Amino acid sequence: MALRRTRRTHLLLAGLASLVAAAVTALVAAPDLWADGAKALQLLRDSMARSEKCGYEGDRELRHGPEQTVVRREHVLIDVGRRERIEVVFPPRHQGDLSVSDGVCRWRYTKASNTVEQEALRPPVEVHLIAVKLTELLGQNFDLVVKPPEPIADRPADVIEVRAKGSDRVVERLWLDREHGVTLKLERRRAGDLALVSCFTRIVYGPTFAPGTFTLATTGMQVRDLPAPPRRLPLDAAQRQAGFPIYVPPQSPAGYERMPFLTVQVPDGQTVVVMRYHNGLEYLSLFQMRARPGAPPPPAHDAEVITAGPYQFVLKGPKEARAALRRVIEQDARRFP
Repeated sequence: MALRRTRRTHLLLAGLASLVAAAVTALVAAPDLWADGAKALQLLRDSMARSEKCGYEGDRELRHGPEQTVVRREHVLIDVGRRERIEVVFPPRHQGDLSVSDGVCRWRYTKASNTVEQEALRPPVEVHLIAVKLTELLGQNFDLVVKPPEPIADRPADVIEVRAKGSDRVVERLWLDREHGVTLKLERRRAGDLALVSCFTRIVYGPTFAPGTFTLATTGMQVRDLPAPPRRLPLDAAQRQAGFPIYVPPQSPAGYERMPFLTVQVPDGQTVVVMRYHNGLEYLSLFQMRARPGAPPPPAHDAEVITAGPYQFVLKGPKEARAALRRVIEQDARRFP
């Protein structure tokens, strides 16, 4: 028996040695994905930091679907401090529409109706911290691969491929200006098909902007003030504002992380608590409010409405993530009062 055990042990050790040798051979023959991902993540961080410090002027187009139909062309002016001016030049029905920001306020002008929507912007520090957090989530939930550089709009660009975790399936590609870090081109895929492309066809750095470029004179226009961005609150602060017990799902969909809570007042005076989940690429939003007998459900385009116990929920975001969070809510609904 002792001899048999010894032989078995030798056989097991020999098998393990073969597996280790095969793994080492594979690692030598293939790129080191961990190191490649770390390099890509650092490249994203560095590009974001550089892009925040440069101004530029250029032309950008947006294409949709596998056929890559051009749905929009824009003339883009960007300055440091989040100042921007984006004018639509195509399609003709939206030609002349504007989005203008001075870094503190944004105005959206619709030429056909001669109307302006104006809204306050989040503080730059908060926007920066959110961008940093989303970049880190991207590195955690996806495989990042550095591809050979390609020129875009006559500019040398580093290329990063974003793949589903542990898979060769590409979900996004980014072309980052090697010198200034600006995203020159973005490709997004859904179910393997090309869904969206945003690409600069021309870009010039360091232009001189005329006074008044980043403000909008609204005289003679119909102006509508949009609500200020809701504050991002921790649970205890959100709970004090909500006026009802906030339900916190005990689980997040795989790969998603819950961001800080928000509270929003809707026109009829009811408080809506908004929880946002993010995986680095996409948002999943959970809206919750008091359920009111006889009240019509809130509008839910591309979303799901759930009424459970004293709550009404609206889920909005990617279908698989919505389904995962819905299952958690429905399982917990048995414990609701």
